[in-house]
Amino acid sequence: MSPQQAKNLPPTAADDVYCLGATLFHCVFGRLPTEGETLGELWSKKENGVIDPLPKADLNRVPPPLVAIIMKALASEVEDRYRTPEEFARDLRHFQAGLAVSAYPETLWDYCLRTLKRNRGVALGMLVACTAVAVLASFLIWQYYQEHTGWGTPVVYEGFSTPVLSENWRVLEGDAFIQDGRLITTGPRGHKILYQRKFEGDVAISFDARILNDAPVGDISLIWYRDIQVEEKGRSGHIRGIDPIYFQLGAWDNAFARIKERSTVALARRHLEAGKAYHVRVEIEGRHLKLFQDHKLVCQYDRVFPLNGGYFALYAYYPGKVFDNVRVYQKHFAVKVRSTQVPDTYFSDGFYERALHYYDRIVHSHQNHAVTEYARYRKGLCYLMLGREQDAERVWRLLTRQEYLDAVSCRQLEQLFRQKKHDQVIRNLRLSWSKASASLRQQLIILWGVFFEDLVNHRRFSQAAQYLELRRELFPNAQLHNPILGRYFLRRGDYYRLLETLPNEPWACAQALYHLGLYKKLLKLYPNQRGPASLALVRLNQTATALQKFPERRSSILQELRRLRRWQEILDFFPDNPQAVTKALIGLGRYDEVLKRFPTQHDLCAMALLAKGSPQEALKYAQKPSRQRALALLRLGRFEEAFALRAYAPKVAFLAAQRMGKVKDCLKPENGFPDEIRIRSLMHLGEFSRVLKLFPNEEDLCVVALGHMGKYSEIIEQYPNTIWGPAWAYSMQQRWREALAAAPDNAWTHIDYLQAHGKHRQILEQYGNYARASAQALIYLGRYDDVLQFYPEQRDTCALALLFQKKVDEVIAKYQDLHDRVIEAEYLKQLIALRAGKEVPFTRKDIFSDEYVGYSGHAMFAHFLMPVVVRYLLKYRTRAETDQRLRQLAENNRYHFHQRLWAMLSLIQGKLSRSEFLNQPHQLFILSDFYLAKALEREFAQDLREARSYYTKYRELAPCHRIPDPVSWFFVDWRLEVLKK
Repeated sequence: MSPQQAKNLPPTAADDVYCLGATLFHCVFGRLPTEGETLGELWSKKENGVIDPLPKADLNRVPPPLVAIIMKALASEVEDRYRTPEEFARDLRHFQAGLAVSAYPETLWDYCLRTLKRNRGVALGMLVACTAVAVLASFLIWQYYQEHTGWGTPVVYEGFSTPVLSENWRVLEGDAFIQDGRLITTGPRGHKILYQRKFEGDVAISFDARILNDAPVGDISLIWYRDIQVEEKGRSGHIRGIDPIYFQLGAWDNAFARIKERSTVALARRHLEAGKAYHVRVEIEGRHLKLFQDHKLVCQYDRVFPLNGGYFALYAYYPGKVFDNVRVYQKHFAVKVRSTQVPDTYFSDGFYERALHYYDRIVHSHQNHAVTEYARYRKGLCYLMLGREQDAERVWRLLTRQEYLDAVSCRQLEQLFRQKKHDQVIRNLRLSWSKASASLRQQLIILWGVFFEDLVNHRRFSQAAQYLELRRELFPNAQLHNPILGRYFLRRGDYYRLLETLPNEPWACAQALYHLGLYKKLLKLYPNQRGPASLALVRLNQTATALQKFPERRSSILQELRRLRRWQEILDFFPDNPQAVTKALIGLGRYDEVLKRFPTQHDLCAMALLAKGSPQEALKYAQKPSRQRALALLRLGRFEEAFALRAYAPKVAFLAAQRMGKVKDCLKPENGFPDEIRIRSLMHLGEFSRVLKLFPNEEDLCVVALGHMGKYSEIIEQYPNTIWGPAWAYSMQQRWREALAAAPDNAWTHIDYLQAHGKHRQILEQYGNYARASAQALIYLGRYDDVLQFYPEQRDTCALALLFQKKVDEVIAKYQDLHDRVIEAEYLKQLIALRAGKEVPFTRKDIFSDEYVGYSGHAMFAHFLMPVVVRYLLKYRTRAETDQRLRQLAENNRYHFHQRLWAMLSLIQGKLSRSEFLNQPHQLFILSDFYLAKALEREFAQDLREARSYYTKYRELAPCHRIPDPVSWFFVDWRLEVLKK
């Protein structure tokens, strides 16, 4: 009964709806909508339309839309109830069908649940799809985060907490130890500490570093190696890094920071301070290389190719560098592998055929245009490395991306450079620069540095000068090249030009001042350039100060003292260095003291005994194969045994081959002589054309070979930009105006000019800091004692001074290592005896026998002509035997000594006229050679009066017009005395 019926109102359709709702209520909940304890309470509730509250349990088990339908049907007010039973029935049908009902206002959640129940299969499919999409989206978002946001937590952390380095680390160079959880370098020079794990993908390495307060300032840097190689030859298990990339802070005595691959690719002016802590970070992300100092970007560089993984090593220069908290981070490791990873690895390892196969597959199958362009470019590189240049060009013509077109231009330039087509390289560089983008121009600047550094390292200065001219034209202000430019000027000896061109490069300027002898200025301007400053102090006789201020430069200071022959200082400052003490005692003539100090160090004892002139005793100490044993055998005339020790002493073995007349054996590959000895052998045999053919890129060597052949015009044409070639060629022809113009800044050209014109005092005044030149000037002036007093380090010139003073025994005793001077002393000893009227006994191995023919340009007469001439003049050889020997010498030495020997021999045998002799290419000392050869020719012809005339003319020449050879001078004096009688 509805509330309206309880009030006796006329019945309507609304009452029927109420009754249907009450019936449904009772069916659903199992009780009546309204109940009362008394009849009055029940009628009161009926009249007011009160519905008894439902328990929460009942509400939870009935769907809310059905509850809403029932409650709407039982509404107390007619207007809130369904208007007709049909509306009521419609809502019930909608509820049963899973559709929305008018009695229940749905939320979005309700709508979704109803839809799911109504379409279970579709909903399940959608749920699976949404889940997959969500998972994929989450993965992509995570990957993007990995690639474009932070590096996350470190995969490696090293705090050096153990007392010794863990097995992950290996010291490749230098020395280091762990103290208080920090790695500290202790070696005097460079240190490389390798972490022996290879990292793939993108890598970031960071570490904390500090320079101790009393330590010299230098590198706190890092090196990245593409790979490492264990070398079994030589040092067992020695590890060598392959393709290093240097990330340097404090490079070159704290001059700058840089990234260096084959050459410097990024440069910044940064200076470190002792006692200050630094945080260093290196990031390698594919092609992008970055160097940070204290979280600030210092240098960055974008390579053409991405790095595919590698090893890193901590790098420090000088002792007192502290490393700590080394961390390594990696991005998307084992998450994303490039589609070109496999062929890239094959290419890096040199398997170009395999890499070519995979690149070709990528080109024909990959959908990403950028990837196919990269693969096509690398495919062309494979062809290029396999020598198939036309195939490379064909593939590269299909490229469209500008970055790879730029890379092709650079690779083509590199290929031309490797083929030594320098004119074409320069022409293409100039052409590419005119139409290049900003990025390509940066690559061309870097590439120029790579080419220039290669030329400077191999001393190809003529080509380097051409590249330098190109730099002045295209990019004169590129600071990136300053370090290698400094090395270029230093190697050429253009010290004043260096100071003018690179005034802001402290290391290079300090080196230039040192070579110029401006030691005080060096110490004033560049006191922190430790290498040059330490040597300058030594030159200023402040060795103690040098060792105190620069203790890490002890080895350099020791070498400088050796060069200066300051033996007593070596004994005073390096008493704990047996090798240095031994050489110092030998230099002081205290041979026996070596045996007393180091009785158990047999090599040192053998060295002292050899210097003393006791090879037999030295052999007793040098029982094992060594250089000392080889020298002892050589001095004892056991040449075959000395030659057999060529692996330990190749230079000694070469001398042994000379004595045996088997120099050609030094050229045999099975004997394993280095290139240096092969070159000396070819020079000794006069095979200068072979030298030019075998070593075409050794410019200095080619200049010497052409000079010996008298081809001075070819030197001037082919090597116009070498350090000394053209000037030297002009000076050999006495064309001094052209010589001075060719090398206006070269001090030695000026010295040679002054020497040739007898201006020896001017040499002493203007070039007093050039020890060798000054010592030679004193020789010409006859001031032999001054040479011995002021220039003891110039050993060759000191030996020459003693020879001019006829102190031959002193030369033989003190200068055993100067083989040519010892031989000259022996010759001079015999000449002194002959002049004294003593009879000189001759045996097969006498000093004047052919076995003692040596190889020395400054004493050509003594070594080649005099043994033959003296034997004839003393009637130990017939004229026919002498003529035969002279012919042999002329044939075997056609190009030796700039053809001077051949010309003299030809004149003596009457094969050259006066005019032909005097017009030969080599003009230096031409008159002295002519007078001496003509005197011998006349004496051989028994025209003694004419011979005496030519000997006299030779004697009357100014000393500057005679080669400083005491043997030939004394020989002429002896012949004049004999002919006068």
